[in-house]
Amino acid sequence: MHKQLHFYLVFNPMINSTGNYKTQAHEFYSILKSQLQSMNGEQPCLYWGKLKVNQPLSHEFKEYQGIIEENQKNGQETHLFISDYHHYWVAKVESVHKDLVSRERTIPFYDNKEVDIWFKISDMDLISGEFEETNYYLSQLCVNNNFHQEYIPSLNPYIGGLSFPMIVEDQLQSKYFHNELDSYSLRIKKDNPLITKNLICDQVQNQMKSFVLSPMVYLNLSHHTKNDLLSLEMRLAQSNLLNKEECKFLYGSYLKILESVMNETLGFVLKNEFGRHIFIDSSGHNISDKYQEGYTPVSEYRGAMKLAAFMELAENVVAYNGISLELLNERYSQLRKYFDQELVPFMTGLELVQKQKLILSQSEFEVHKSDIFKLRNSVLGVGCTGIINNLITLFLESDQAHYLKKAS
Repeated sequence: MHKQLHFYLVFNPMINSTGNYKTQAHEFYSILKSQLQSMNGEQPCLYWGKLKVNQPLSHEFKEYQGIIEENQKNGQETHLFISDYHHYWVAKVESVHKDLVSRERTIPFYDNKEVDIWFKISDMDLISGEFEETNYYLSQLCVNNNFHQEYIPSLNPYIGGLSFPMIVEDQLQSKYFHNELDSYSLRIKKDNPLITKNLICDQVQNQMKSFVLSPMVYLNLSHHTKNDLLSLEMRLAQSNLLNKEECKFLYGSYLKILESVMNETLGFVLKNEFGRHIFIDSSGHNISDKYQEGYTPVSEYRGAMKLAAFMELAENVVAYNGISLELLNERYSQLRKYFDQELVPFMTGLELVQKQKLILSQSEFEVHKSDIFKLRNSVLGVGCTGIINNLITLFLESDQAHYLKKAS
């Protein structure tokens, strides 16, 4: 199996050359985003440079090129992780260059500065804007490859003597710029509340982690789900008048959050354990244990499983020949128990499958403010443990128990 490698750089926000932006990374992001409006649909690109310091580059230039080419050959992205230990950015790398193609293709910060290597960037996003969360993401980067003599299982701000750019593995194996659950072709097209409304976002994030989701659970949500959840919570907090359409939008969005977390936990189990034996149609609503026209093996499906598919699984799993319930009960017994005994009755009681289908088909039905908060509070855990907390916790505990048992 191909080992996917990426690049990691740090930058000093104190030497930002302009006061118009929080850091040079924010300036870079803003200019790259503005290209979308001026390039008539062409792919934007901008060059991020690694400033020249006393020591030479840690590797030969051809080795950096080789990493990108190898990833491309295997159909994988190459990421550039950029951090000032407060913010954690990820950029999509198209190529590396010794010389800058044009001064117009970078930011004024690099004027009159010597640069060792340029990264051609076509997409970019801020993943974290706070120390604790950034430290978590950095801890998931490790140095375990043929390009470094040392083995560093986990990076953190306190490791000295590093030479950049570092060649790293991302233990999260996140697909930041190709996500089957997100309809955006470019992340930079999507509004990021960590950037556009960072003060309000910080307040919402702190409240969520203090009173609703445990820090461990919050950190283990995908970055897409976190961003969608923050945007949704901010929108709900700022909605003074909830008209008919706004109520439907908010209700459908909390259903989407529930669906996303179910895909990240239950869907992950299904794809990895039984993905070749279960088939799903292109809409994501219908599943079967027999191949038929228009269906794809779950392991190859690139969309989100809808709530209806999970419900159909609960109703028919015993009759599916390709699923060994013995295996499922051995490794994920608590997760399956929660799904069968609590989550399915909850979904049935609130008719969530039917309501999601109505929303997706843009059919008329009435949603009240009380319906939104009833769903939101149960999903997030306001006044209760909450579905997200339960699913993430049970999923992590199942995997940990499994690997501990294998190690013993």
